Parts: sequence; structure tokens; C-alpha cells
Amino acid sequence: QYGGWESVEVAEWHDCTTGEEIPMEEILDATLLLQQVTYGMAVLAREADRANPTAEVLFEHALQDVLQRRMAAKRRKSATLTSRERELLYKIRGRHFGYVAPCSR
Repeated sequence: QYGGWESVEVAEWHDCTTGEEIPMEEILDATLLLQQVTYGMAVLAREADRANPTAEVLFEHALQDVLQRRMAAKRRKSATLTSRERELLYKIRGRHFGYVAPCSR
């Protein structure tokens, strides 16, 4: 439904400590990870209908599920994010849900 100027920008990201440009592959992987986690949140929310977990709890559980599945499929070596992956993912999440597609839409 939303795209173009409202999409998460992936044009050029820089490491705030070193100033080096972050490779596009890392940005795209974090963006796709966020997409998978968001879908996972929807599934978990449906399954936990009466428990009423917070969005943060759903996010963390879905993230672990996706990372485990990626590891099982040999798409990653570990089910734990590196600090850089975690920072990228949460920055993209903040931009996406805070500006691009806020829950109020």
C-alpha cells in the first residue's frame, strides 16, 4: 500500500563510530529480516490471542524464530545477531514503524 518516498531508505548508511559506508547487502538483509519478523509477529499474535503480549515481546520472539530458521537453513552461522546487525535492524525498525508505516495507519 505504501511505497516510493514512504519506503525505508536504503540508499546510503554509515557506521556512526567509523564513518565507513555500510554495504548495501547488510542493509538489505536487515530490511528483509525486519519484514520476516513483522510477518512472524502477526502469526504469534494470532496464536497468543488471549495472552495479549506487547509488540516488543512479539518482536523478540519472532526475531528469535526467524534467526533459528535461517540458521537451520544454513543462511547464517548463528541465531544471535552481531551488535552491528542488531543496531541496523532496530534503526530500520524505528524508522519504519515510527515514520514510514506507523501503527496508527
